[in-house]
Amino acid sequence: PVLTRLDSVIDFYWGSESPTPATGYNDYSVAWEGEIESPVSETVTFRTTTDDGVRLFVDGQLIIDQWTDQPVASHAGSIALNAWQRVPIRMEFYEHRVYASAKLEWFSNSIPATVVPQAFLYPNPGTTFPVEFLSFDGRAEGSEVWLDWQTASEIQSDYFEVERAPESMDFEPIGRVAAKGTSQAVVSYQFIDPAPYVGKNYYRLRQVDLDGNYTTTQSVEVIFDQERWQVFPNPVRSSETLNLLVH
Repeated sequence: PVLTRLDSVIDFYWGSESPTPATGYNDYSVAWEGEIESPVSETVTFRTTTDDGVRLFVDGQLIIDQWTDQPVASHAGSIALNAWQRVPIRMEFYEHRVYASAKLEWFSNSIPATVVPQAFLYPNPGTTFPVEFLSFDGRAEGSEVWLDWQTASEIQSDYFEVERAPESMDFEPIGRVAAKGTSQAVVSYQFIDPAPYVGKNYYRLRQVDLDGNYTTTQSVEVIFDQERWQVFPNPVRSSETLNLLVH
């Protein structure tokens, strides 16, 4: 390839311009490949909108095959995916003449139609990044969930944002841990979630660099089955009723 780079999403309209100085305005091809993770276990439909040709492979299956000259057009293909399990994805695109564009969207019964977000896209294993992770684990400890991770090296790392999701829901940030910055030694980190959901909790880290770029780790599952009890009013006087609230 004349150029290799990391794109956050596939949503480009180049028109009659070149996508990069490394290519011309016409007669070039692009391949995006990595891994994708669905937040739900169900059949997910992918939709490509391109000018010109496109092929889309998900989990090794060719679900869209429109490798032909065409004005801007949309095509769809569906595949069953399991929640929080990464599978390979590859989108191939070529431009022949005049205008060029490429977009990848998805939708399902639970996922609204949208451009596939960066939060669910991952580079291929082995891709080099500013932070090298050694481990990322989670466990229930009493009424809390403890998350521990280690890095082998860091370059210009700013912070780690801890994200959590209950089963079949989107991730939301719940805390932030400052990073070491630049280090060639093993560094250990910990974050404590004081209020996990009862049942399955999914956690992941968004590692953010000083320049704003970020990568997202694979999620870990922690099952928390301890009910949290709250007594009110507190303190209780002899004339009052004691109430017990279960979360």
